[in-house]
Amino acid sequence: MEHIEKSWHLICYELFKFQQNSQIETYLQSPEFAQLLYTLEEKTIIVFGWDGSMLSAIREFAHLNAPFLWINFWTKWFLMHEVRQVHGKMQKEFFPILENHLSSPEWDKTFFAFNEVDIRAGNGRIITLEIELDGCALQIAGDGIIISTPSWSTGYNSSLWWPIIPQDIQAFVLTSKAPWNPKWQTPILFSQEKTLHIKNIWRKNTLEIYADSHFIYSGTWESFQMTLKKSSKQIAFLVPKSSLISWKNKLLQEQWFWATQKNS
Repeated sequence: MEHIEKSWHLICYELFKFQQNSQIETYLQSPEFAQLLYTLEEKTIIVFGWDGSMLSAIREFAHLNAPFLWINFWTKWFLMHEVRQVHGKMQKEFFPILENHLSSPEWDKTFFAFNEVDIRAGNGRIITLEIELDGCALQIAGDGIIISTPSWSTGYNSSLWWPIIPQDIQAFVLTSKAPWNPKWQTPILFSQEKTLHIKNIWRKNTLEIYADSHFIYSGTWESFQMTLKKSSKQIAFLVPKSSLISWKNKLLQEQWFWATQKNS
């Protein structure tokens, strides 16, 4: 992801989208954008693009502990704002992220996920994972599992026909993919205050691990262990106060609330 500093703020964009969409460069040079920078009260990470741009920016710059302001210049967007909406005073909205720790005799790593963690079978064979929560263990054999935050229970998790979590419910959801045993494994909704422990039972089968569609690891672990919990860090979004209600309504519609009522 390309980035520049301007008026002590960080401006992020993906080069190919910048080259394909001349509106981005025009906006960067506009009086409206200069006024926006002037009204921001703290160092802000401003992202131009779409949802994928948003995730790339989180991976690269979340460690700065600065709020994000996302401006839509593409066709796909979820938490981003249209250019015409970005003006005036801003309000912070906070979202949880998953902190994940992987360990094996030869490997140790901590990574974070805003949307979901995806553990999948990597060599065409099913994998069997032991999942422990509050001292109770369950084994799931199949194509793998995903663990979603409320922010993206509307995405991959929803495409598997499993529940969407409203933003104000303090939970994560674990969903199995093509489960073989138990055959009809339902999703596991668990509190954000709990820690999930995962082990690989069939150790010779290959695992692939992704966070927000970003590759983390592929290989066979003789002793695979993974813990997932809510991170002490949060992602802060800046939302223009003038469009706060419509922005929250969009979240509700993405999460099935109101959408049916308004269209009926």
